[in-house]
Amino acid sequence: MLGSLVWAPFLATAAPQTPLSSSEQQASQAPGATQNPSSAPPADIWWQNAMAAGDRDFSQGDYDAAARQFEAALAEARKNPGNDQQVVGSLSKLAEAYQMLDRYSDAAAAYRQALQIWERVLGPDSLIVAKGLEKLAGVYHLQGKDDDAISTYQRAMGIIEKSAGSSSTALDPDLKGLAEIYRSQGRYAEAENACKQLLAIWEDALGLEHPVVAQQLNNLASVYLAEGKDALAAPLLRRALAIARKTMGPQDPFQVPILNNLGQVYYTEKKYAQAEPLLRRSLAITQRIAGTQAPETANVLNSLALVCDAEGKRAAAEPLYRRALKIWEATKGPNSPEVAAALNNLAGLLAAEGRYKEAAPIYDRSLEVVQKAYGASDLHVALALESYAAFLRKTKRTEEAQRMEEAAQAIRKLHAGKSTPAASSPK
Repeated sequence: MLGSLVWAPFLATAAPQTPLSSSEQQASQAPGATQNPSSAPPADIWWQNAMAAGDRDFSQGDYDAAARQFEAALAEARKNPGNDQQVVGSLSKLAEAYQMLDRYSDAAAAYRQALQIWERVLGPDSLIVAKGLEKLAGVYHLQGKDDDAISTYQRAMGIIEKSAGSSSTALDPDLKGLAEIYRSQGRYAEAENACKQLLAIWEDALGLEHPVVAQQLNNLASVYLAEGKDALAAPLLRRALAIARKTMGPQDPFQVPILNNLGQVYYTEKKYAQAEPLLRRSLAITQRIAGTQAPETANVLNSLALVCDAEGKRAAAEPLYRRALKIWEATKGPNSPEVAAALNNLAGLLAAEGRYKEAAPIYDRSLEVVQKAYGASDLHVALALESYAAFLRKTKRTEEAQRMEEAAQAIRKLHAGKSTPAASSPK
């Protein structure tokens, strides 16, 4: 079947702020934050009002309106030469608004302009500069410019290590960002090293049984799972889950990625009876937090369905597959990779039950969706063709099966030397 348990991404962490020097504290604050508006010049009051309006729009999720306010504030600030503090404050807020609007090129440009001012005023080794570099690196990653992101994160790390040491919790966003990029590039050894360094930092700072430590254990386990090192991931995830239960309670949403990852390990190990209760708890929490029709809920529904299916509990698996399919059609679109995986999973279940007339049109649609989602020559299409061919042979449609097998072989020849994609539902 196409489809596997949902892979859970890194859990985010919030690093405490590294203390800033007095000059950095002043540079990082907007003038209006401490200045009495009644004594401020009219231009400053206008700028403060525009920034406040932008902050209000941003907090309400109206990022277009926020961007317009911050653009107006920036234009006003630039009317006064040497008004670096207002200019950099406007640029930073504007970059955040652009990022929320997926205007990544504009966001990167705004961050670069702000960095030029910070470096000129505070010097290239300021922690404020490091913070700006971290934000710029994050935007580069969103743009797919991972080489730029890596070098920018590394420069930020150099500044922080010089100022605060190599064990500073302020390194959190840099190490985490690097680990995510390295993992996505298949540079697992480097991803492991980044995660291990971060785990050691937080264990030293907070102790062995803190929720942030559980986060880092999950993150390192996620790298091991990407490598197929389930035996190394499992004890980390069990420890993370024990910490989360003890410190946050059994129903806290913090646990969902850990539950999903540990469920994946047990599924891979064919320990279905251990995987099922974890995923059922994940489903209950996800439905409560994200809603019953959210794509996150569909992810867990599909994972749980696969476990039930593997256990032979097809009566329980079928409605779960159908629910996931319905949600994904509504939220991801009828021709999405998620829908293709759900269709193939459902067709496989129906075929296993001997319900061939029901399975055939679903296999047809699954193949059509996979081709639209990935392109006719993608390896995912080869997997779908092979799955459909196996069904056709089971129903004595040998000639059709042979044609599909030949088509799959032709695709595989095009990708000779490349690894076959994991048969997994989209993350």
